[in-house]
Amino acid sequence: MGLDRHRAGFDVLGVRFWIEADRSAALEPLEHLLAAFRRSATECEDEASPGQTLSLHVDAGGGQSALECDGDRYPIRGGIEGLLAHTYSLLLHWVFGQVGDHFLLHGAAVAREGRGLILSGHSGVGKTTLSCALAEEPGWEWFSDDVAPLRLADGLLCPFPKALSLRPGIARPELLAAGCELPVLEQGAKSILSPQALGLTVGTEAVVPETLVFLDPEPVEPHPDTAPLSVVVHQHVAGLLERVRALPDVISARERAGARFVQLEIDTAVPARCLGRIAETCRQAGALVIGTAREAQRAEPDFKGRPRLEPLDLDQAVRLFLRGLWGTAQYRLVTELGGGAALYARVAGLLAGVRCLRLVPGRFEESLTLLRELPAQR
Repeated sequence: MGLDRHRAGFDVLGVRFWIEADRSAALEPLEHLLAAFRRSATECEDEASPGQTLSLHVDAGGGQSALECDGDRYPIRGGIEGLLAHTYSLLLHWVFGQVGDHFLLHGAAVAREGRGLILSGHSGVGKTTLSCALAEEPGWEWFSDDVAPLRLADGLLCPFPKALSLRPGIARPELLAAGCELPVLEQGAKSILSPQALGLTVGTEAVVPETLVFLDPEPVEPHPDTAPLSVVVHQHVAGLLERVRALPDVISARERAGARFVQLEIDTAVPARCLGRIAETCRQAGALVIGTAREAQRAEPDFKGRPRLEPLDLDQAVRLFLRGLWGTAQYRLVTELGGGAALYARVAGLLAGVRCLRLVPGRFEESLTLLRELPAQR
C-alpha cells in the first residue's frame, strides 16, 4: 500500500503541512487529534504551495520506527505508540515555530458574550483545570488550552481548538478512558481529548481579549547570574550532553531521563541566545527536540492557601506577557519586530485596552469564584 493512501493535510494558524504514514494505524490517531485543522483533498490540490511534509515510518513489530522532518530522520523506539507521542509533540512545537502573525501566549482561554478571558502561567498552576471549569458553565465558550493566540493585526483572541492535554483528576475518569493516552516526562501519562469529547462549547470567531490573568505564585528570589532552560528530546543520544556543555554561554547542563523523553536542564546567563544554539546542536546530534522553554525561577503554587487577585500596571503586565511567550516559537516574530524596545512597545500597545491581573493560586473553588465574577466587574 503506497504512502499516498495514508496522507493528510492540515492548516494550523496559517501553517500548512502534510503528514504521511506507511501504515494507516499511525496516521488515524493524529487525524483525530488534529481534526479541527484538517484540510480537504480539494483544498490541498488547489494550492500552489501545500506546505512541509512530515513522514512517519512504522515498525509494526514494536521495534524502531522513525520520523522525518525538515530533511532529518529521527529514530523512535516503541513502534506506533512511541511514534504517535513524539509526532504529536513535535508537530505542535514545529508549527508554533512557523507562526509569524500571532503572539502565542502560554495560556488557556475562554470567552463570554464576545469577550475573552486568558489564563496565562507555567505548567502546573491550574490553567486547564480552571478554564475547563468555566467553559462547562452556561454562557461560556472554550477557546484554547495551553496556547492562546493573539492576532498581531488587530489584537483579537483567536480560537485554537487543538486537543487538550489532561492529567488524571482534571476530567471525569470515563472521559479520560476514552481519550488517547500519551506518555509525558516524569509525570505518568496525560490523556489527549478533543474539547467536544469533554462536552465544551467551542468558540468559532475571534473575540476581544477583555481580561488577562497571570496565574503567578509567590515569587522566589532569582539567582542574579543564571537563568535555567529546559530542553526535552525524544531519547538519549550519546555525546549530546557533552556537546551542549561545550557551547558558549552554557554554565552547566544535566540530563534527566523520564519514562519516555529525556530532559536537559541547562543553566546560562543568556537564555535567549543559548536556546537557538542548543536546538541546532540537538539536531546535528540526531536528537529530536520535543520542546524547549525558558524556566522561571519560582515557588510552586500553594493550592491549599487563599487565592489573591491583584491588578497590574501596564509595565508589570508587559513583562509577564513577554515571560509567558511560548518558548522558542517567538524567535522569528521577535526578530521581525526588532526585539528590545520595539517589541516592548508592540506588546504595550496590544495590552493597553486589556484589564490585566495577577492571580496568586490557591484553593480551587475560591480561585474559580474570583474568575467567575470578573465579567460582572467590568
